[in-house]
Amino acid sequence: MSYDATTPSEPTQTEVDLDARGQSLKDALDRYVPHLQRQAEDADADNQWLTDHGKPFRAKEIVQVAAMVREFALTLEQHAAEAE
Repeated sequence: MSYDATTPSEPTQTEVDLDARGQSLKDALDRYVPHLQRQAEDADADNQWLTDHGKPFRAKEIVQVAAMVREFALTLEQHAAEAE
């Protein structure tokens, strides 16, 4: 998965050799989840400011991204187990 620089909010697809890069990718995703969790906590702390400025809360969006990252990491783990 990657993001096109011209439209960063639109995901694009890319090929990844999971046999060669799967574990590294999973390790990176595992390290990214705590970062997302901290962002969600910070976003919750900013809710009053967001409310005052008419902006949507970000915590819900960040939690959804973290869930997708966890699911992807589990998929990679399952792939690795099947490859053994």
